[in-house]
Amino acid sequence: MASTLPSSAFGTMWSDPHLDRRDLLMLLRCRPDEVPGLILLLNRQPRYHNGLDAIAIAVALAELRAKAQRP
Repeated sequence: MASTLPSSAFGTMWSDPHLDRRDLLMLLRCRPDEVPGLILLLNRQPRYHNGLDAIAIAVALAELRAKAQRP
């Protein structure tokens, strides 16, 4: 089951200037175990030229998901 977060969850809290907003949304909607592989695939695309910080993105996504789960 895919996780979904409200768009306000990442509005001002976190933003990677290199990561396209559509790719961020895709990462937020996928299962947590799929995130590392998808980040690696994105990073290999010509538009990113291996410029993404995969660890920082994965940590930020985990934090956003945890924050969205809190009551």
